[in-house]
Amino acid sequence: MTPMFVYDFIYASKTNLHTSKPELMTSSYIINTFTNIGGSGGAVGASLRVFLFGNLESNVETVKIIAQIALFTLSGLVTNDLLAIVLYFTNHLSFNIAMQLVLYCFPLYIIVPFFLKNNTMKKKDVIKILIGSTFEWLACLAFFTSIGFFLNYHYDIVGVYVGVVLAGIIGAISLIPGGLGTFDGTMIPTLHLVAGLSLNQSLLWVVIYRLCYYIIPFLIGLVLLAGKVIRRRIQSTSAKS
Repeated sequence: MTPMFVYDFIYASKTNLHTSKPELMTSSYIINTFTNIGGSGGAVGASLRVFLFGNLESNVETVKIIAQIALFTLSGLVTNDLLAIVLYFTNHLSFNIAMQLVLYCFPLYIIVPFFLKNNTMKKKDVIKILIGSTFEWLACLAFFTSIGFFLNYHYDIVGVYVGVVLAGIIGAISLIPGGLGTFDGTMIPTLHLVAGLSLNQSLLWVVIYRLCYYIIPFLIGLVLLAGKVIRRRIQSTSAKS
């Protein structure tokens, strides 16, 4: 989750938000764990930012900034996809035509955020998001790949890396929150065919990933959010007394 903090640091600077770094990081953690489940950059992220950071001067402007940031959050996946394409050729991997098309064509996505970019985003903001997004996806891919190591599986790490990049792309373009079903439906047979694992081993790998990368962080975020809500109600009650 740490690389995702850069999104809210940029958001804070664009909206002149005055809050402490620990408070901002806590709120950012909550937002990102919820958007991982509910879909990044959409209504969930916008609603939580307005709630956690307060009613800003212009909610319309807030939504514009969030939308701009959301467009660039997949730029890091493009970076990883370019690496995956190189590894695909140099390691003589074999995917079906449809998967190859997804792998080859996704880098074109980088045109979209630059085409739709407005004056709310400066060049330095774009660079920061690109770096943050790249590290976010690298951390996600490294975490997924490392699960097999801790399970003591014997597998082709390059094949798994390319496979999880491909599954991440399919999950992202499906627009289904968390890529639920699409990521899993791509990754399980990929682990079976490319990494040489049984279907049961592949399923266990994906379940552990879902549990550790989505469910547990979300539950922690839920507890932190509940704590914030309770503190606000106590402060509101005290102020009225």
